[in-house]
Amino acid sequence: MKNVTCFQSAMDFFRRLRLPTLEGLSKTATPVPVVSVDPKLQLQARATKQEIKPDPENDGDNEQECADEEEWVDRRDFEHIQAIEDSAFKKLLLQHLDPNNELEPADCTIDFRDRGTFNLCAMLTLKGKAGHFVIKVPAHGTASAWTDSDAFNLRNEVYSMKYIRRHTKVPVPEIYGWDNTLDNVIGAPYVIMAVVDGMPAYELWIPTNPDGTKNYRNMDEPSPEHAATRRKFLKNLASTMAELRHLQFEQAGMLHFEEDPNAEGAKSPTVGHFFEYKGDGTMKECPAYSSTQNYLKTKWYEFGEAIEAEGEMSDELFGVHLFCNMETFVLTHPDLDLQNVFVNREGEITGIIDWDGVRVVPRCIGHAALPLFLRKDWDCDYDIDDADHMPWIYNYYRNLYSQYVKDAISTSDGSSIGDAKFTPKSGLYCAAWEAMENRGGAKPAFVDRMFKEIPGLRAVDQEKFLKRLGGEEGWARAETMLISELGKLFAP
Repeated sequence: MKNVTCFQSAMDFFRRLRLPTLEGLSKTATPVPVVSVDPKLQLQARATKQEIKPDPENDGDNEQECADEEEWVDRRDFEHIQAIEDSAFKKLLLQHLDPNNELEPADCTIDFRDRGTFNLCAMLTLKGKAGHFVIKVPAHGTASAWTDSDAFNLRNEVYSMKYIRRHTKVPVPEIYGWDNTLDNVIGAPYVIMAVVDGMPAYELWIPTNPDGTKNYRNMDEPSPEHAATRRKFLKNLASTMAELRHLQFEQAGMLHFEEDPNAEGAKSPTVGHFFEYKGDGTMKECPAYSSTQNYLKTKWYEFGEAIEAEGEMSDELFGVHLFCNMETFVLTHPDLDLQNVFVNREGEITGIIDWDGVRVVPRCIGHAALPLFLRKDWDCDYDIDDADHMPWIYNYYRNLYSQYVKDAISTSDGSSIGDAKFTPKSGLYCAAWEAMENRGGAKPAFVDRMFKEIPGLRAVDQEKFLKRLGGEEGWARAETMLISELGKLFAP
C-alpha cells in the first residue's frame, strides 16, 4: 500500500472475509476425555531440529513479526544461557531420570549443544537408558527477561503436550521433566524430552543423488519410487493429524490445566487466555474466544476500522449467517513443517516436535488444515526463483493430502467427512487468519492475493479500487460484489 488511506481501505476490505465453521458439528460430536551421515551430525540434527536454525542475516524475525511496535526489544540472551555448564545439565538430567541416585555424573554424556532461534538445546545420553534426551532452555529464560506470563505459557504448553500424548495417538515427545522458574540447578526454565526416532521429513521429501547428496534441482520431478514414498508420507501425516479430531473445545485459546494431565483423576482442561510477546519487552494478554466471529470483531476494534456510527460492527459485512451458534474448536500444531515431522525411511511418522505455542483454533485452520510445506505459495514472500515447488505442483500435493484427510476422517459409510471439508481451501483460511494478525505485513500481501483470486478484480487497479471503496461516499455496488465473491471464495 502506498499510503495510509489505501491501507485503511484494504483493512475495510478485510471486514468482508467469511471464515467458515463446521455448522452443527457440536450437536453431533462425541464427548471425549477432557541419507547416511556422520553420527555426530545426526545427533546435531536431532537436537537442534527441535528449533528452526537461525538465519544469521535475519535472526529473530519470526518473533518480531508479531510485534506491534517498530522498535524491537530482543529479550534473548544466548550468552547467558550458553554459559550454563555441562555439569549443570548432567546434574539436572540425573535429578529427573535417576531419583534413587544410582548413577554418577560420569554416566551422563553431553552429546551436543546448539542454539535454535529461541532456545538452547543440550542433547544427552544416560548409561542404562535407551535413546537420547534433550534439554530445551528458552533464550530469554533469564532473571531480567523471564516473566510470570512466560511461566504461565510454558506450564500450559507442557501440559498440552502431555494431554495430546495421553488422549491421542499423535507421537508427541515424552516429557521427563520441566520447570517454569529459574529456581533450579541450571538457573533457567527448561523442558526435558525424549529425542524422537527417525529423521526430519525434509530428508525424505528432498530427492537424493546417487552419491547421497540432496538434489534440490529436481524437487518437482521425483523418481517413481520417491514419488510413492512422498505419497505414503502424506497419507501417514494426514492420518496422524486426524487423531486431534478426538479433542474438541467450546472456545479458542490456550488449554488451561489445574494439574498434570497424567495425574490420577486429573480434571479435563478448560480453554482460556494466553500471553503473546508485544516486541517492546512486555507481554500482552490474549483472551479466549467463544466464536470465530468474536475474534474477527475484536481484531477490527483493535484497529479502529469498520466501526459504524453507533460503534457497532456490521453483521452483514461479517457474514454472521455463515457461522453456527454452537461452534466448536480444535487443537492444531503451530508449525507443522517438514523440520518438525520425523519419519523413517518408509515414510511412517515417528514423531512430531516443536509444540511451542500450541493453541485451540477454529476448525477451518485446525488439524485438518494443510501443513505449512504444502502452502508455501500462500506466503507473502513466495518467489519461484527459490521455491521448493511451483504452484501447480503444490496443487497436486494439496489434492492428494486433502483426499488422505478425507479418508482418515470420513465415517465408515461416507455420510460425513467432518473437518476434511476445509482441507482443500485451508491455505486460504490460514492466510486470512495470519493476515488478521498482520504477521510479517501479511495483511497488505493478502489483499494483493485477493485481487488475483477474485475474477472481477484481476483487471482492476488495486490502489484506485481501494481508495474508492474506502471513500466517504462508499461504493455500494462494489460492496455487494465483494460480499458475494468473498462468500464464494471462502465457502468450503
